[in-house]
Amino acid sequence: MKDSILPGLRPLRERLGFTQAKLAEAAGSSGEAICNIENGSRGASLKLVRALAEVLCCTPNDLMESPSDEQLLASEIAFKTRELDRLQASQV
Repeated sequence: MKDSILPGLRPLRERLGFTQAKLAEAAGSSGEAICNIENGSRGASLKLVRALAEVLCCTPNDLMESPSDEQLLASEIAFKTRELDRLQASQV
């Protein structure tokens, strides 16, 4: 098995509670594609990397390196803040 070109993808996905299928749906891809990217058997287009970063509240560069605990926490805070903002906006 090859190393993933996006070593930050799996830790961020798991930290935010996404399954591969749910992340794929949110990013406009397939669960199979996410699985293949994570296990290193396929690369990802720049368009997909940007979409994944948007969903995971991080930068594309964050996906291209193994995240520190601080990076994981920052993405989790940004993600939860965005979700809270969306919930509050839907109640107005």
